Amino acid sequence: MKALRKVQPGIVDDNGMAECPDCGTIVHCSKVGIANLEKCHRNSEACKKAAARRDKNSQKKSTSILDYLRPKAVKVPSLAPTPIVLGLSSANSVELSLQHERLHKSADISFLIRLQSLVSHLPESISEASPNDALADFSHDPAHSVDPGMNGEDIWELMLNPMLKNHFGWGKTMDMTNVIRQGPLGMDGFISFIQYFVTQRGVPVALVEQKLEHLMETLEKIGNFEPNSKPCQPATEDDIQQPIDASNNDRSQIIEVSDLIDTMPVKWEVGSKPCKGYQLVMPEGCSPHLCHPFSLHNHMSLPWDYAVKNGIMSLFAQTCLSKPTLGYNNCQPCRDLAKNSVLEGIIRRMKNGIHESTPRSYYSLLHAFELLDHKTAQIDYLRLRGLNQACHLISHATALADHKRFMLAIASGKYERVDRLVRIALDQRRGIRGILTLYDAAARQIYRPKSFTEEDAMRALLLWRLGGNQIAQIAQRALGLPSLTTLRHFTTMEPIIPSAGIPHVLEIQKNVESTFKSLEKYLDSKHVVHQVLMFDELAIEKRIRWDHKTNLFLGLCRQHSKNVSLEFNTEQDMEEVFEAVDNCQIHTAAEATIGALGILSNNHCLYPARGILISGDCKCESGEEHAKVIKTTIDGVNSQKSINKLRIVSIASDGETRRGSALSALTFKRTLLESSNIFPLISPLLLMNLLVGDDDITADKDWKHVIKRLCNLILCARGIVINSIHITPAIIQIHLKCNGHSAEHIRSLFNPEDQQDVKLAFDLLKDIWLLPQAPDSQAPGFVHAQAALCMLGGLLHHIVFPYICVDLTLSEQIEHLSAATHLTLALYRQAEKEFLPTLLYVDLMIMIKNAIFCVAKAKVDDPDGSFWLMLLGTDRLETLFGILRTMIGSDANLDVLQLFERITSTTEANQCLGADILSPFGVLLVNKSLDEDDIDESIDLDADLNSLSDLTVPNDRVEVEDALEEEEIAHAKLSSMQKPFDRCINIEGRDILKHELYLCA
Repeated sequence: MKALRKVQPGIVDDNGMAECPDCGTIVHCSKVGIANLEKCHRNSEACKKAAARRDKNSQKKSTSILDYLRPKAVKVPSLAPTPIVLGLSSANSVELSLQHERLHKSADISFLIRLQSLVSHLPESISEASPNDALADFSHDPAHSVDPGMNGEDIWELMLNPMLKNHFGWGKTMDMTNVIRQGPLGMDGFISFIQYFVTQRGVPVALVEQKLEHLMETLEKIGNFEPNSKPCQPATEDDIQQPIDASNNDRSQIIEVSDLIDTMPVKWEVGSKPCKGYQLVMPEGCSPHLCHPFSLHNHMSLPWDYAVKNGIMSLFAQTCLSKPTLGYNNCQPCRDLAKNSVLEGIIRRMKNGIHESTPRSYYSLLHAFELLDHKTAQIDYLRLRGLNQACHLISHATALADHKRFMLAIASGKYERVDRLVRIALDQRRGIRGILTLYDAAARQIYRPKSFTEEDAMRALLLWRLGGNQIAQIAQRALGLPSLTTLRHFTTMEPIIPSAGIPHVLEIQKNVESTFKSLEKYLDSKHVVHQVLMFDELAIEKRIRWDHKTNLFLGLCRQHSKNVSLEFNTEQDMEEVFEAVDNCQIHTAAEATIGALGILSNNHCLYPARGILISGDCKCESGEEHAKVIKTTIDGVNSQKSINKLRIVSIASDGETRRGSALSALTFKRTLLESSNIFPLISPLLLMNLLVGDDDITADKDWKHVIKRLCNLILCARGIVINSIHITPAIIQIHLKCNGHSAEHIRSLFNPEDQQDVKLAFDLLKDIWLLPQAPDSQAPGFVHAQAALCMLGGLLHHIVFPYICVDLTLSEQIEHLSAATHLTLALYRQAEKEFLPTLLYVDLMIMIKNAIFCVAKAKVDDPDGSFWLMLLGTDRLETLFGILRTMIGSDANLDVLQLFERITSTTEANQCLGADILSPFGVLLVNKSLDEDDIDESIDLDADLNSLSDLTVPNDRVEVEDALEEEEIAHAKLSSMQKPFDRCINIEGRDILKHELYLCA
């Protein structure tokens, strides 16, 4: 524990405190020293008042009845004949100063020991103090209660005296038995509180003792205290007991307790053994001189003193009874030190170490050494890190300057393909200076980078295929793209073999093999991949050409090619061919039948159409002969099915009559077998036509052609009949004008310059289905006509919307198509050909039937796959034709040789346009939601497959349930008509494609 000390008069201690020789007040001198005391305090009004008050108090007589019980201080003989004078530096003056301090210590300790003895004799019936008791206010740290610069007299007057009056009352008026409590929140804490102000802050002990007179009398009555009890006696060398069990790592210095209380009167009884105190055992290998936090005694008022002898530390309670308790070597107060929270913390820190944020007064010498080593290492680390950071900043500043030079070089524009140059430099592990060197060499044209990315190669390939060799050479010189030689090595698709006469299975097989050879890495080998076989005709020049690769004459019709030899062996063979053309035994082909495969996939490398058939046609071929050509193509494709696992699910075509007859012969051969894996999914659909071809193949009509034919039907002057209302183009124009459409917009819709414009057809159909119901205030004829238009608009919406809305799920698309089927069936049965031409009705039903069959096949072959409705039809083949027109121009036709030489190039160009890395050069794709009430005017009908909604094939029979739900929707929309569905269902064997259905009364 810190020794009970007084600041020596005229001498500044370690804390900057000094005692005034005149008034005895402790004054804070700060860093100036004793000069601050002389200048600011001595001879001041405060000093004179404090001196007068001290003299007055010293003359007062004690009037307490218990004065005779108090121990009298031992008179210490003066060692010098004169008092100490400030500034005297002789040895005698120093000794007198020490004696003066001991007199003060003797009085203070005598009062505090007596108070501690009274508290230690309290009976166990006195309860432990709680935070709500009055004495709990004295349990906090007293150092935080007052200003460090206040002297003892001011502390008593301003803080301590009012506080004691508030808790203990005036005089003896308050019953102290209700106030006295034990424990740290009781009298123990109160003693520590008073001890701090008496021993450390210079509060006069006489004032405190007088104020606590009534409290001490009550303590004597409660504890039956004997006034003649002996004070604590220090332990001698022979009484030091063996260490008890403790473990820690601290060390301390030797401080004798007798130095602190040597002015106290000590009485020894003859033959009695003194208390040996509480002995603290240090951890193995540690000394108390290093492990014990001695500096804590200088910052806290601890209830024990210490002594170290022979490496053993003994702690003595300040209330030690001098005599040990019967059966023990020490007294009860010394044994109670083991329960002291401060001592427990000291022991715990000895065992577990000390946290870095702990106040420094709790540190032992060992901990201080460890902290010093840690701080030294940390300072060295930070110093070295600062040096490293300075080096890094210098290097970064240099690199920043080089980067600025590089930016200025790029801005100069002396070399354009900087990205390629930087890529090469990074591959060579060059830094910014190396990149600057390469740029300078490229700008002076002494270095030409030759490294190309896939994007560069595909861009050059696209320009080459679309524009030819001259465009490729211009791109090489102007844009730095690969040369023609490099591009010829880059292309991987082999040209297909044209059919000079009637197509053969072997020719189709070789074309399929060469077309899909480069796609093996993209195809899924675990599941069957579905594909659509597409057919269409392209007008060609009537010109006979010789193909040097096959040594055959091209450009003749396949129907009559058997009449002559098409192989060129001699000049006579050529003369025979031209003579047969002159005699009309064989004709030059006016059209070329193009057959292509389109895989149902969202992979840009897979879904472009790939040509496998080019055959001349003179337009004299019958439907039966055309069916043989299609059958040959199917057989050639299926011959590779075991290798590439590609299955033809439908044969798509436009509305051409001859091909429609051929497709009927191939895809309406038999009823769907019950053993088919799609029969459980299709059979529950009422009125569904179940006629299929081999491998359950079905026919398909292109949905864009159906939209154009519907638009042309609406524009036809004869009009259409809906619900017994004859709708003509003039009536439609009136209703559009009444709903806010401008005359210019209506004129552009009903006077199209190009009847094949799909966008214009879509705009007209959209405007019709967006018409609202007419209000009842209008004329009855107007109301009925607009109601019929609304019914027509609902049908058009259900037909078109599944193919253009990217937010619909597959189930919702099937719902729309099923509703369109039932509405078309009901309206056609009512008006028949006056509503729709029979051929258009059949094509529409074939289109919807094929969509449902393809979904069922996808569900069976790949249950976890996806399906895209927009990939059905011949739209991808039309895209191929558009690229061909780009190559040759829109005002000229190809001959057969040019066609087959370019058909493979169109596939490569289409594949480049669909690739992600060339998306800015591709088709403008839809990437936003379409709403039936707000569809943008500038919509493109080509949708990006990656922007579509959830098109996963459902694992349940959702399309069957959706179809049944849409039947009820159709009933509701036709509630004003006689329901046609019941009669159709009741007739056995009738479906949506049998003509006898529409003749029933």
